[in-house]
Amino acid sequence: IGAIYLDGGLSAARSLVQKIWSSQLEEVPVAEQDPKTRLQIWTQARGEGLPTYRILARTGPDHAVEFLVEARLPDERTARASAGSKRLAEQHAARKLLDMISAVHD
Repeated sequence: IGAIYLDGGLSAARSLVQKIWSSQLEEVPVAEQDPKTRLQIWTQARGEGLPTYRILARTGPDHAVEFLVEARLPDERTARASAGSKRLAEQHAARKLLDMISAVHD
């Protein structure tokens, strides 16, 4: 592959890889990224700062706690979500922000 790349360039090397390994490449599963990761990638791709997450409330007994979390973009757009763990509440809030972003860009 290296020799073909050096001799024929990227296009030739890509063609070879696709010809030889196309069936295997199609079978490789693509890992789904969680909403927090996708939101971070989106902000960084635009040269913005990272999203922030803040716990607004913690309610319920210890065995059934509920967290209310706010996710905030550097441009001050926010979304809130609640769940039984901080991590899950952050994921839900990030998903809401992603939905807001995609609604604006659709």
